[in-house]
Amino acid sequence: LTTRPPNGESIAEVAARVLKAIEDITQSDLIECLAIVAHELPLAIITCHAAGLPLDRLREQILPNAGWRVIDWPSSGE
Repeated sequence: LTTRPPNGESIAEVAARVLKAIEDITQSDLIECLAIVAHELPLAIITCHAAGLPLDRLREQILPNAGWRVIDWPSSGE
């Protein structure tokens, strides 16, 4: 999770960046439903976080190509 490819990010670094972006997006009171289109790794990170799973279970959450998933994300007030 902490190994970084040359000129790249580790999974932990990607997770921190993705989850920060999701938290920023979901702070708006105007959003009731949101569609996120992304690569498999960010979507698996979001899924793990929402399900309370550790990142070492990340590979189990990778969707098939063109797959989709509905995730209930807690609001900041919950």
